[in-house]
Amino acid sequence: MNIALINSEYPQEDGSQGGIASFTYTLATALTDLGCKVHVLIRKGTVPQNLSPAVEVHHFEFRSAKGIKQFVEKKFQNGAVTWEKGHSRHIRQILLTIHKQEKLNVVQIPEYGGLAYSLKPPLPFKIIVRFSMPSKLIDMINGKTTSNKRANFYRFESKAIKNASAFISPTKALQRWLHKHMNIADIRFSVIKSPIDTRDFGDKRSYKSKTLKKILYVGRLEQRKGAGIIARYITDILKIDPKITITFAGEVEKLFISKVKQTIAKNLGYKECSRVLFLGAVNHQEISELYKKSGILIVPSLMDNCPNTLLEGMASGLPIVCSDAEGIKEFINHGSNGLVFPLKNPQLLTTMISHIINNPRLASALGKSALQYISKNHEIMCTGKEFLSLYKSVSN
Repeated sequence: MNIALINSEYPQEDGSQGGIASFTYTLATALTDLGCKVHVLIRKGTVPQNLSPAVEVHHFEFRSAKGIKQFVEKKFQNGAVTWEKGHSRHIRQILLTIHKQEKLNVVQIPEYGGLAYSLKPPLPFKIIVRFSMPSKLIDMINGKTTSNKRANFYRFESKAIKNASAFISPTKALQRWLHKHMNIADIRFSVIKSPIDTRDFGDKRSYKSKTLKKILYVGRLEQRKGAGIIARYITDILKIDPKITITFAGEVEKLFISKVKQTIAKNLGYKECSRVLFLGAVNHQEISELYKKSGILIVPSLMDNCPNTLLEGMASGLPIVCSDAEGIKEFINHGSNGLVFPLKNPQLLTTMISHIINNPRLASALGKSALQYISKNHEIMCTGKEFLSLYKSVSN
């Protein structure tokens, strides 16, 4: 098959990438290994990481509308909608060019950003939307007030996904939300787990007490990711043992860093602030090394569809402490491949971290079970075959 995958993420100056990019590049590699011709479309300026050299890369950028449409967009539409429409136009042009040169069967595109807007049927290939986390849902969980412009962007995203022939969700939780709030019929949905290349993460690791005291958080730190829980209990976590360190790898607002340091200084003294490290955004290779050197991964999200951080941590054999948020609990079985604290009792995050640090055998059992789960349910070639099976079904 000839397949095109779109990565909707914007390029980062530091070369880091988020979950959509990681998923796209991993799937592209799997499909290539399965004998498919794969094209990956990325925004101009993006440098893909960990991508098979057999994958053909295309860059898209803003393209202005022509004639009266250009006037209407400038006069009546908000900037975000106009901007993404321009990128969507170029995506359509690139895909049609690819199809002329070599018949294209299927295009998979994220819902995020409404980039499927210009892919209106009829087209000579099928469109599949793979959901990550709609903007409306992200804003709801983060408690953001919806302005008229933002509501207009929600409608734009919602309209764009209607161009698809089929939909994919990595979790049943997100499928239920989409069915309820976006009226997408279950019959058009497939739930397919995200592929994880365990070769990037599955080295031998130490479960000694010294290593377990190195706690890691990976990802953008915001309300929906549990920023409030961490800020509230970070002092209690550090009190468990004077040698505990907590590393944050990902985008963090300066206000949050200041708030955390003030809390630590007030309760434990200013010197203890050095036990909390904020690395900012890190690239794929750096994240892999962090997983290997750390002892516990915390994922205190309020709601998370399918966090790559969680799956990569499990693939690294890390003992996981996470919340019972929708989405996450589809991957973690409490006491088997991780420890789960209820969002109704977030103080148990501290208790569970302490329990793992003081029980290296438990840490080893949880970590090894987590790796086994990933190897069984998210192995790159097995999940790649699931995606390919769906593509063939939709294409036919």
